[in-house]
Amino acid sequence: MPKLPLVRWRSALAAACLVSLGSACSSSSDAPTGSGGGTMQVQTGSGGATQTGGGNSSGGSFGSGGQFTTPSSGGSPGSSSGGAASGGVTGSGGSADGTGGAKATGSGGGTATGMAGSSATGSGGAAAPPPGGMAGAGGPSLCPVAGTVICDGFEGAAPGAATSDFTTDGTAPVVDTTKAYRGTKSIKFSGAAMSYITTTKPFTGMSKMTNNDFWGRYFIFDNWAAADVPTSHAVYGTLSGTGTPGDGMFHFVGGSRGKLQAEIRNAGDSYTDNMQKPAATDPSFPTSADGWQCWEFHVQPDDSFDFYINGTEVTEMKITAGKANMSGMSFSPLPLINKMQIGWQYFGSAMNQGWIDEVAVGPNRIPCGS
Repeated sequence: MPKLPLVRWRSALAAACLVSLGSACSSSSDAPTGSGGGTMQVQTGSGGATQTGGGNSSGGSFGSGGQFTTPSSGGSPGSSSGGAASGGVTGSGGSADGTGGAKATGSGGGTATGMAGSSATGSGGAAAPPPGGMAGAGGPSLCPVAGTVICDGFEGAAPGAATSDFTTDGTAPVVDTTKAYRGTKSIKFSGAAMSYITTTKPFTGMSKMTNNDFWGRYFIFDNWAAADVPTSHAVYGTLSGTGTPGDGMFHFVGGSRGKLQAEIRNAGDSYTDNMQKPAATDPSFPTSADGWQCWEFHVQPDDSFDFYINGTEVTEMKITAGKANMSGMSFSPLPLINKMQIGWQYFGSAMNQGWIDEVAVGPNRIPCGS
């Protein structure tokens, strides 16, 4: 049959795109080729892009909705969070080849590189990343993270060593190789009373503007069985210092009566929740069924506090200008912070154990995917 002139051929191709996809699509003068010498076909929609014919995408992963995103830091054009190509998977923040993403290779499946730290192969590619922007478990430790004051995946010096940012309190937590969120090591805490790693490094100033304005983040794997959740007061993290009428200790995450919440002891005990029987939607103590969770917290100089699990705010624990949003109880003044403890403390007699990894503190939010 006679060949169409190049201009008419491109016009016909554009029209075919509109008919088959129901929306405009872009074209390139050169079709990308891969090891099989095939071409790459692009479709829009919630599934992102698909790759056929053995093409090799060198930066053509797509985000939700099937559109190219702008280049992310450190890489070439990639996907937004959650986007995936059928030949591979992208990580949170997504780039074709660099921090936070992956590139699709081959014609069936692919390898996730960068922050994702894991791979997915097979004809169907891989599922979207876990909720909350998490890069996922596995792969090497991502510490240090640029801009943080502390970032420790415990691959080096153990808490208590001269070169570590952490000391220990109570039953000393130990470096453990049986579980790790990333890398090969984590910190295991255990005890019937108290088992903490402790740091003072981020708190070098003399005012709330310098010491009480920061973000923290770490991963935790708790070993409670659902039937063993303590009914008395338990603590997983404290921020302490001076300037309060009580003992100067803010229990920023823990719980009581089976509810996850924050507590402070000023003139009396103040809790962020109302201490009623937990509703179905209330966060309970973490259990072994939860697996690894990403915990983030944000302290502000006006005595405000926010807490997040897997990137989603736990509104029952929110404090605004010294007043708990849920219970209405006063948390003001929070201490002028000079010490942070992470691990486990129980004001009862139960035994607990768990693991923490990738602890980070800094002036800006440190996402679960970093």
